Amino acid sequence: MTAALTWQDLRHRPARDLKAGDQWIIPPAFATYSAAPDGAVRGHGWEPPTGTLWRVVARDGDKVTAVDQDGRELTEALPRAARVLKVERRARVA
Repeated sequence: MTAALTWQDLRHRPARDLKAGDQWIIPPAFATYSAAPDGAVRGHGWEPPTGTLWRVVARDGDKVTAVDQDGRELTEALPRAARVLKVERRARVA
């Protein structure tokens, strides 16, 4: 499901800012990336970005309910300092 994503589509953002409809990916084990102060990310050794794609379906305070690309649902409290690789698709110029 993440095959169509590029590094330009992802931003390193605070998880507390997620709202219903937002998507983020959880990278595979041992994957590394760097994040710039503006949130732009760059992968190190894994191209294109892959992982599990999640979509927020509900938010209640610090708790987020999300569904992954295979339809699994999870409700979890987010740690205050957690950050995610949020999908923020950028317009592409041909």
